[in-house]
Amino acid sequence: MPKKTKKEKIIAEYHRKLKLLQNQSSPVYQQPIKLEKKIEKEEPEKIIDKPSKNNNFFLIDFKKSIFLTVAIITLEILFYFATIKNYLKLN
Repeated sequence: MPKKTKKEKIIAEYHRKLKLLQNQSSPVYQQPIKLEKKIEKEEPEKIIDKPSKNNNFFLIDFKKSIFLTVAIITLEILFYFATIKNYLKLN
């Protein structure tokens, strides 16, 4: 951000002074806060055993990763036995 010029600093100072004067000249009436409404008994959250979206996505991703892992290992085993019996000639 560019730095403020001297004129902008002076204007900002006037705005601050103006706000202070307006706050001093017209005090705002605030209603007293009722303590009965503020003080409430907090109940601990109940744990619900419903599958959430995150849990559901996790299970889907987990199944996919297990499937891919098993497929890759199976291919490696097939290539191993194929190279032993010389079905697949790799240099």
